[in-house]
Amino acid sequence: MKTNNINYRMDKSMIEFSKYVTGKMLVFSILLSISVVSCMKEKAEPPKSMEQIKKEEGVPVTVSIIEKTGFTKELSYFATLNAIKESIELAKVSDKIVKINAKIGDNVREDQTIIEFPSNNPALQIEQAKAGLDNAEITLKRMKELLAAGEISQQMYDNTYTQFLVSKRNYEQLNQLIVAKAPVSGTIISMPFRVGDVPRHNDVLFTVANTSKMIAKVNVSDREIGFIKKGMPAEVIWNGKVYKGTVSLIGLGLSPMTKSFPVEIEINNPGNQLLSGISVEVKIKLSDDSDLIAIDRKFILDESGKKYIFLDDNGKAAKKEIKTGRESGILVEVVSGLNIGDKLISCCTTFLENGIKIKVDNKGNI
Repeated sequence: MKTNNINYRMDKSMIEFSKYVTGKMLVFSILLSISVVSCMKEKAEPPKSMEQIKKEEGVPVTVSIIEKTGFTKELSYFATLNAIKESIELAKVSDKIVKINAKIGDNVREDQTIIEFPSNNPALQIEQAKAGLDNAEITLKRMKELLAAGEISQQMYDNTYTQFLVSKRNYEQLNQLIVAKAPVSGTIISMPFRVGDVPRHNDVLFTVANTSKMIAKVNVSDREIGFIKKGMPAEVIWNGKVYKGTVSLIGLGLSPMTKSFPVEIEINNPGNQLLSGISVEVKIKLSDDSDLIAIDRKFILDESGKKYIFLDDNGKAAKKEIKTGRESGILVEVVSGLNIGDKLISCCTTFLENGIKIKVDNKGNI
């Protein structure tokens, strides 16, 4: 009897387990069917095309509000600076330097003796010329006393005076060979020799310059020369600092070698900060207008010789023809077709066409 009860309970448990498994499988099958149906629905809906997105949401763009833009037209060059006035002194004799009376950076006056050579150079016979001058001077003094006493004629005195002048001039000419004097007043900017050096004949002993103003010489092409006028403002940039200047000279002849016209710019040099021989950037300002509209050239479409831009017209792209003028770097002057306050589309214009819906992401200023 006990055995039968045990078998009965086992049969009942098996039946309940079978029902539980069957229920779970039924739920799994239902979920799987739902998932399959859902996937089929998703696959059945094709993705939106770009045209649909443009139509429903609009092409994403950025817009800039047009304002007056400062517009500067300038020409840029590189040049080497020189002092407005420079003079050199050459060696007139090849001999050892015995004395130097100034150094680079010193201010000197015209005819000041800067370098001296020996006076006993046998080839020059300076000492003999000095002795001859001394004798001529003594003789002239004696003849002057005799003339005053009436013991010689005026002609004899005049002949003696002439001999004195010849001796003096001979000595001075020889003496100029052994002293090097400053040709002009200014600052010594170069002096390659030292005491004891023996320069050759016609070597440059030193350079004297007036550095209160500097000159920059640039070569201008035939296309640009017509824009440049004497007196135009210019700038020289060196070591990040700007120095003001003006166009002081415009050459009238085209150089056959450089195929360009020479132009000189005169620059103020406060404190002698600019140095002769340095390389600088030169900018000549042709115009400086602040009451105009200029935009980046990348916003302009060129089609069959006509120029267009896109404006934001109440959420739609409006294609508009414009007229352009001068150019400076990336900026182009807009003469007509664009007004202050217009909303210029400044991004993604390649996706636009007239009348298409747009979606403005941000706003800026031109």
